[in-house]
Amino acid sequence: MSELILPTPMRIKPHGSDTIRDVATLRDASEILIDWPQAKRGPFYQAAREKVEAALETQR
Repeated sequence: MSELILPTPMRIKPHGSDTIRDVATLRDASEILIDWPQAKRGPFYQAAREKVEAALETQR
């Protein structure tokens, strides 16, 4: 399986964190979403998680 690289890398500072995380691949995005604070997971989080996981599934 090759890693899918995003066309435009992003930098994200999760809510409540002082750490800035780089997102350059689908795997990076998945890891950030997995680590996202439970209390801050709403409908936008859920939609993002479903899209990222679906894209990862097509890469397998």
